[in-house]
Amino acid sequence: MSSRAQIMLQQPLAGVAGVDYWIVNYVDHDTSSGLSNYACGNKTYDGHEGTDFLIRSFKTMDSGVYVYAAADGIVFKLQDGVFDRSKKVNNGGLGNYIAINHSNALFAYYGHLMKDSLFVKVGDTVQVGQVIGKVASSGRSTDPHLHLEIYDANSNIVDPFAGSCQTIMPSVWITQPQYDTSLLVIDQGFTSYSNDLDTLRERYDVRDTFYTYSDTAINFWVQLQGIRLNDLQRVDWYTPTGSLWFSYSYTAPQDYWYYYFWTYIHIPNDSLAGKWSAKYYINNQLVTLQDFYVMSGTKVKTTGFDSEIFLYPNPCLGTFSIRGVKPNTKVFLYNSSGTFIKEYTTSSQRISIADIANGLYFIVCDGKYYPLLKQ
Repeated sequence: MSSRAQIMLQQPLAGVAGVDYWIVNYVDHDTSSGLSNYACGNKTYDGHEGTDFLIRSFKTMDSGVYVYAAADGIVFKLQDGVFDRSKKVNNGGLGNYIAINHSNALFAYYGHLMKDSLFVKVGDTVQVGQVIGKVASSGRSTDPHLHLEIYDANSNIVDPFAGSCQTIMPSVWITQPQYDTSLLVIDQGFTSYSNDLDTLRERYDVRDTFYTYSDTAINFWVQLQGIRLNDLQRVDWYTPTGSLWFSYSYTAPQDYWYYYFWTYIHIPNDSLAGKWSAKYYINNQLVTLQDFYVMSGTKVKTTGFDSEIFLYPNPCLGTFSIRGVKPNTKVFLYNSSGTFIKEYTTSSQRISIADIANGLYFIVCDGKYYPLLKQ
């Protein structure tokens, strides 16, 4: 590791840690296969050389989350044009990044940025707090986050945090963020289909109202920090009368600093319409609860497009129906990356996608997007 750097850094994202973003990985100081960050904890992964600032979701990413220069400096290297919606580990490295020489003391790489969001070019002088790009998930990344990787003038990795397992140099933060290992609920909600990590990261069709005549499932999900090995998680589903409808449990096989948990039920019948609730427990202690609504009845159609369009069943195996459009309406199928796949005409309001691979798609009607999961 480096000797003391001569420059101090401010936070590269706006907002409050633990509210607007979450530091989920630090520099790994263990040179073996074990894990040890600056605080001697396991909030890192093997060989990690930077600090990861996570935001909630790809939906948050799409709103535009700015990255700020952590100190004055000069841009000496960058890369742009890399796909920025990566959801799997690959060999893409930092993806889109900006490298800034901060006064010949610290050389910082701001990685996994949004394609075409770089506001600077090589040779530009930047001021502390200046917007330089946007958070995304380009390169070797599974979720939208900023990876901040720092070197000294001798190309040694610099951990900007000081603690029990990083005593070679003091913290280089103006105000070092607190090391937080507490249990935190980052986000939660419901969807009308059985999720996977892809759909959860995107936040497709999150809502709290479901319809017995169109929806097929109700999925409750929680996004968390601080799940520990052997934590017993449980979700209890309660009907409008307060009766326990269904319960699902799962024991965590390891510690998780960024984690999704989810479970679903089939849509109830009309006799159980009303206000339901889902309660999430860890080790029999209530962590969070959320209400949702099941609506019954027959949907009244108007001419043309209704105020809402329903795809069912969703998820589907190979054929689905569209409710809320006239027959002979043209609809368009796109994949989750936004690539056009095929055009259909709803002659009988039944559409076959048996020739399409399993995955998440969007049906586009009248300029509006509706998620469809084939499995």
